[in-house]
Amino acid sequence: GRRETTMRYFPWYSLCQGFNSAWYFNTVGHANMPHEVGFAADLRPLPHFVATSAACAEIKSGFDRLLLGSRRANDGIAIYYSPLAIHANTFYERPVTVEKEFDGMTQLLNDLGLQYDYVSYAQLADGSFGKAGYRLLILPMAEAMTEKEVAAVRVFHAAGGALLADMPPAIEDQHGRPYAPQPLADLFGTQPAGHDLTFTR
Repeated sequence: GRRETTMRYFPWYSLCQGFNSAWYFNTVGHANMPHEVGFAADLRPLPHFVATSAACAEIKSGFDRLLLGSRRANDGIAIYYSPLAIHANTFYERPVTVEKEFDGMTQLLNDLGLQYDYVSYAQLADGSFGKAGYRLLILPMAEAMTEKEVAAVRVFHAAGGALLADMPPAIEDQHGRPYAPQPLADLFGTQPAGHDLTFTR
């Protein structure tokens, strides 16, 4: 089964990420899925589920209202989220997925004790991103971007904002067609695009 320490940690982690409820299903199962069940065949609660229940009870004693009613510190960090990047990543069959990059970025920021927001492609395109006071924009696997998004990134950088990318951003447009010339080449250099871009592990 799951480790009790992990199952006690998870409700608290969820609360600190802004979750206001917890849902559990498949609480009764069979021997082939011990990590997913909360109760044994005789309906005894398993140790890891007891730990989860204890953590939830502790949270509901008042910590939930305290934390959910508080305002998060703003460290000025934004992580760019775009379906365009996900589709391009899938189409070109990159060896590293957008999901794994998000996990890596957020785990790093969590370990550093830094707060961050996700910003959508729409927030970049409509100008609302530039009014939010961010100081760092992280661009995970952002190879495909529209011209409006590129313009917003350039305005952000020109105003003193820092950019962090794990691969060359904006090397393709919203349809996955390589840009020529690449609009952010002066910031990140000219890179191969499409199937010509290769990764090494």
